[in-house]
Amino acid sequence: MKKTIFSFNNLKITVSGAVRAFTAALAGCAALILLFSAPGFYNETQAVRLKNATALIREAAANCYALEGKYPDDLNYLVKNYGIVLEYEKYVYTYEIENGRPYIEVRTR
Repeated sequence: MKKTIFSFNNLKITVSGAVRAFTAALAGCAALILLFSAPGFYNETQAVRLKNATALIREAAANCYALEGKYPDDLNYLVKNYGIVLEYEKYVYTYEIENGRPYIEVRTR
């Protein structure tokens, strides 16, 4: 059975049931692809956030070194004096001075 989907000045565009079924199947496949790719997208986004958080701390520590001549002893100094915001409810931060340079690691909780 054909169904008219568009009509203008006696010009009609019709679609058969087979075309509608094919369109529905195609939409279903697209939905499945999105459903199964979502966890991978989330993991990539999380990895980028961790990388950005680490880079932010590293940059603040470098700014401190440039301005004050030494790296800060801890992250609290960077929070107080350089305005970085740490999300302790989401991440675990490691900041240690090793061989005169900071070791920085950010992990998810």
